[in-house]
Amino acid sequence: MIIDVQHHAARWGVGPDGAKRRSFAFNFGPMRERPVYVCPLQGKAFEGNEVEPLSCRCNIAELSPRLAEIQPGAEAQFADREGRRLFEPFWEAVACQEDVTAFQASVGAAIKVIAKFLRIGHIALIPCHGLAIGSNACFLAWGQVVFLGVFGHWRSVNPGRREGQSMTDLLIVGGGIMGLWAGVKAAKEGLRVHIVERDRIGSGASGGLVGALMPHMPDRWNPKKQFQYDALVALEMDVAGLEAETGLSAGYRRSGRIMPLAKPHLREIALRHEQEALVNWHQGGREFFWNVEEQSSLSGWPADEFISSGVVLDTLAARVAPRALLALLATWLRRQENVVLEEGCGVAHLDLQAGKAEISDGRQLSFDRCIAAEGVATFGFLDTLSLSASSKPIGVAVKGQAALLDAGIDPTLPVIFNDGLYIIPHEDGRVAIGSTSEDHFGQPFSTDEQLDALIARARRFAPRLENAPVIERWAGLRPKAIGRDPIAGQHPDHTRLFVLGGGFKISFGIAHTLAAAVVAGLLGRDVQLPPSFTVDHHLRLQRQP
Repeated sequence: MIIDVQHHAARWGVGPDGAKRRSFAFNFGPMRERPVYVCPLQGKAFEGNEVEPLSCRCNIAELSPRLAEIQPGAEAQFADREGRRLFEPFWEAVACQEDVTAFQASVGAAIKVIAKFLRIGHIALIPCHGLAIGSNACFLAWGQVVFLGVFGHWRSVNPGRREGQSMTDLLIVGGGIMGLWAGVKAAKEGLRVHIVERDRIGSGASGGLVGALMPHMPDRWNPKKQFQYDALVALEMDVAGLEAETGLSAGYRRSGRIMPLAKPHLREIALRHEQEALVNWHQGGREFFWNVEEQSSLSGWPADEFISSGVVLDTLAARVAPRALLALLATWLRRQENVVLEEGCGVAHLDLQAGKAEISDGRQLSFDRCIAAEGVATFGFLDTLSLSASSKPIGVAVKGQAALLDAGIDPTLPVIFNDGLYIIPHEDGRVAIGSTSEDHFGQPFSTDEQLDALIARARRFAPRLENAPVIERWAGLRPKAIGRDPIAGQHPDHTRLFVLGGGFKISFGIAHTLAAAVVAGLLGRDVQLPPSFTVDHHLRLQRQP
């Protein structure tokens, strides 16, 4: 049965033209314990100031204000800005709720056509006076007219909670890019997974703007560079698979990276790298290049004044929209029967010996294994477990600031990189600029003149951005482990505990592969991480005088 509808609720709102329109909310399987909000771009209009009453078969209940905000990522299902603008008036919750017990049978009987839509999936179409439900979209039919709407899960305090569950195979603490990828990899292994995020998905460093997926230089090849290369190559297929299952887009594109060469000696170094890439970036049937060119083929990208000695075009680099990828991962996880994903609750206390966790709302949860993937907060937790009297922290927070410009830029343009400056065109034509790296800061989540200077520098490097308005400024704390490399794997002193974090600037490019390695390790498989990534290596660095 393609549709398993449990509840149907009619709601009322005002459309862009001021007319009252009806939209729907319902629960459907296999994750039918989670409400889903369906919002049509068009609907049936009602005249007058009063909405006609519904014939109720169950009690009418007020909609909880906590369910009024649609989840981030739902708007990303629109390919155009006009669609997003039209969608906004329907985000607010409205008047009433009706439970129609006979809805499931009537919908199932009315299915006439199954249609497949690009990047959406299979949709059931019902002619006339029915509701058609698909994996990522919905059609409302009034009379002979069918209208398209988009849905997303409602956000509540704990949208993934399953009452009564007190045992899980794997507890993941943290709902950022590392924790979500760990959840995906573990769920695909058949483990029961419980993810807790103390705030909301993407509230930390993972919810930024940049999304650069930049490889290390192709010279002086080592296990760390090999690991990152393999991860960058594999990410494209990992993301594509989840996009196909959910119908959402992560904004991924292997766009390449262009680097200006302002001085002759930089060109000489780049020519050596070009030859090294022919060896190190040609593996497993895939070939990527570090091409040194006399000038950019893209006028003003970057500006001529910065490329007096040519440019490098790296074809391995890519980019992703960070928040869209988080929404994609969270959506996939919420659809799995063996996954609980909770926001707005953290772990108050963790007993690693007994395998017991006390959740911040007072619940108790037993677990077999635990992955600590809470960004900067993980460092403080690991420090409390350290057997050393050293006062040296195992990792620190580095503040980063970034901006988003509404530039209307061609999304196929390559990323511009120069001395810490990233200029990244995204699929919606907007351009992310990042980022600062601040070891010392007073206000961790506020932007200042350092971001202003970065934006001004970006406009000089890319004249196409000269008049583009800044539509968002962002600041956050990124986790940098001692020794700079990521920290991953089993804790040598606590066998239930695995760590996943410290990716700093390369987190989005390696999180999927790093998570797969950690999950394989907790399943008892032999995993070969680069030696500098292991927890034991970081603890040794911490204990050094």
